[in-house]
Amino acid sequence: MEKYNIIMDNKQLRDFNPVMFGCETCSPGYQYITIRDYYLIHYVADGEGELYIGENTYPVKARQIFIIKKGQFCSYKASDTNPWTYIWLGFVGELAPRFEELPPVMDYGSGLFMDMLAVKNMNSFQEEYLTSKLFQLYIDLFQNETVSKYTQRVRNFIDYNYMGSISVEELAKSFNLNRRYLSRIFKEQIGFSVQEYLVRTRITKATELLKKGFSVQQTANMVGYTDQFAFSKIYKKYTGVTPLKIKTELQGKPVFR
Repeated sequence: MEKYNIIMDNKQLRDFNPVMFGCETCSPGYQYITIRDYYLIHYVADGEGELYIGENTYPVKARQIFIIKKGQFCSYKASDTNPWTYIWLGFVGELAPRFEELPPVMDYGSGLFMDMLAVKNMNSFQEEYLTSKLFQLYIDLFQNETVSKYTQRVRNFIDYNYMGSISVEELAKSFNLNRRYLSRIFKEQIGFSVQEYLVRTRITKATELLKKGFSVQQTANMVGYTDQFAFSKIYKKYTGVTPLKIKTELQGKPVFR
């Protein structure tokens, strides 16, 4: 990637005001030490390196961003064997401090930063163009944060209410979300559907209760099943043994096969 740095006009845009933009393929081991009076985001298009903040080291690889916050002393170094190529964007503005909430390194697979490279061929409106990209980045990063919050809330609800009647439809309504959307983002984040996470939680709790000596009927009722036979059937499906054999078959073994 060709190295260049575009000097921005300070147009004092309110929400996001870009102050610098550029890209570079670094030489092996190249290190930069900095403290900025603006926010600076690097997108690593290729290669890898490390970000150093205080005593912490953060490995950074391709398709990730690293964020340098205003007034933060840090350094970053390209890999000795696989040096990175990155695109950077510096900015200020009323929405910029929100980036304080984000971790220093994040996955970011969008082509948004590659699209930003078009700015070098523009004769005017460069600042406005990059500002529009900053708004999209803002939406992408904080929408993902919201998705994580929804997912964690669903997990917390199931973890503490697995013994009751739970439906995906009711959970979605409580968050004012579409049922299919909630199901999709939960599976993307957790790896299981909401229903499967509920069942696996119930099976885990049931195993603990059975090992404590509770009967199959008592256990079924305490983990949200009114039908003992339905409980036994699903328990065997997930563990490979019936609840009655739990003490001998699962002693010292994982819950799920």
